[in-house]
Formats: sequence, structure tokens, C-alpha cells
Amino acid sequence: MSKFFVPNVSHSEDPILFECDESYNSKTEILKYLIQFVYLSIGAFLNSAIIYTVCVKNRKVYRQNSFFIFFSMDCGVSLILLLSNIFFDRPFIYITPICPLLNEYFSTPLVFFKFIMVLSHHCKICKSVIQSLLVLNRMTSVLFPINHNRMWMKNVQWIVPLVLLIPLSVDWNLVISRAYMMPTYGGFWVNYIKKVSWVRKAFCVGKEKNFQASQSLFQLVFIIIALSFTFICTFVTLYTLILLPKRLRDLEKSITIVTIINSAAFSTVGVFHILFNFFSFNTMVTSVFALTLFAYDFLNVG
Repeated sequence: MSKFFVPNVSHSEDPILFECDESYNSKTEILKYLIQFVYLSIGAFLNSAIIYTVCVKNRKVYRQNSFFIFFSMDCGVSLILLLSNIFFDRPFIYITPICPLLNEYFSTPLVFFKFIMVLSHHCKICKSVIQSLLVLNRMTSVLFPINHNRMWMKNVQWIVPLVLLIPLSVDWNLVISRAYMMPTYGGFWVNYIKKVSWVRKAFCVGKEKNFQASQSLFQLVFIIIALSFTFICTFVTLYTLILLPKRLRDLEKSITIVTIINSAAFSTVGVFHILFNFFSFNTMVTSVFALTLFAYDFLNVG
């Protein structure tokens, strides 16, 4: 990723020109995309299969279980992110021959790619909210094994739309911003010019600088909240599960294992998000950016 690319514009409609980084080997980069295409496609198929099973094939069975309602929502959000990566993000980043052909064409304000960017960030925040719900749901299932599902199903009709609406509280930051293409590895991808200013301490360089409101920082707030829920609820769930009678423990074990695996993947995303936000002044930012992408792949495919 080209860390030091700064768009030079005096007006929001001005074209933003950039040069492609030709130091990357095209064959190697395309091979990277093909490898990612394979596992992302497998992930998209598996998420689609789960959604079909839960929401269509066995809908009468699963729609009465609050966990599977939230889990199918998570799969739906993951599917959107995977399709975005398969058809938009990764091709433009890794299929490097298209960069010199299209870089001038993408110098003007981008409406469609701005929509893709907003949708992707919206879905990532949805995943943080859903992660909190999944671990909280599992915790209540072992604390209140008899009444827990009835308790959730009474409120699920407003929880579901709330999950989709909460990210709107920070989407405005992208909606009002100018989207533009910037060199990213050997290709290019969309970024945005931030319009809202704030000040935060750049601890890694030991001095205070003026920065604009970053969507990644907004995401980090939701991730930290979700991680707090994850650590507390997972600890309570595992501790309580040990104390349950063997019959009840066996009933909860499979779903709890799925939740723990999902929590581990989400925690990985959280770690790299923290590194990306607080070490963005360090030369390691390029590798952290890539690792954050792959952490999301692990979360969405897994």
C-alpha cells in the first residue's frame, strides 16, 4: 500500500491523478489474486449454503432459534464482504496490468466505488454488533438454559433491524467524503478525503498532530466493545458450561465451539485493527494493512 500518497485537490470535484507502482511483478500479483479468489469463493459458497439451509430449506426449524437467526445474519454480512473482495477489492489491487489502463479514468469523483466502500464499512460494523450478540446469546444459553431462547425471541423483531441501523451512526463520515482511487501495492483501490477534523495523540511518534475523523477508528470503537463482550461472555460461558450436567453440556457444546472459533477469528481482526490505527506512522503499516485484510478473510470464510 502506498502509505505516503496524499491527494492534492483544492475542490472536491477536482481530478485526483496517481501513478501505478510498477515495481511489483504482474505474474506474482495475479497468482496472489487467484489463490485468494479460490478460498474467498469457497467461503462465499459455504456462507450461501448456510443462509439457504437456515432461511429457506429448514426455515421452520431454525427461525425459532435466536442463535441461528443471528448466525445467518452474520453469514449474510460475510457473504457481502466476500463478494466485494472477489469482484472489486482484490482484482483492482492484485491484477496490476489494469492499473495503467484505468488510472486516468478513475481520477474523477467515484459514485459506484464510494457505494462499495460505504457498504463494506457498514458490513464490518454490523459484524462487530453481531459478534456481541452471538457471545451474549451463548452466555445466556448456559446461564438460563430453559428460558433463554424465549427471552431472545421476544425481542428479536427489533434486535435484527437495530443491527442494520447502528452502523448508520458512523456511515455519515464516508457519505460526506470525497472518494478517490489511490495506488495500493501494484494496483489501486478506493480511499476517501476526510471532511471532519479532530485531534488525537500520535503516541508512536511522541507528539500531537491534527488528524481527520477516520472510519477505521470508528470501526475500532465497535471492535473494542465487541471484544469486551467476547472475552467476558466467553469466560462466563466456558466456566458455567463446566458446571452444567453432562446432558445439557453436550447439547450446548457444538454451538459453543462454533462461537469460540468465530470469536478467535474476530479477536485476530481486533488485534490487527489496533496495530493499524496506533502504528500508522510506522513503516510496518503496509504489512499490517495486508494482515488486516487476511484477518477479515479468516473471519468471513471461517
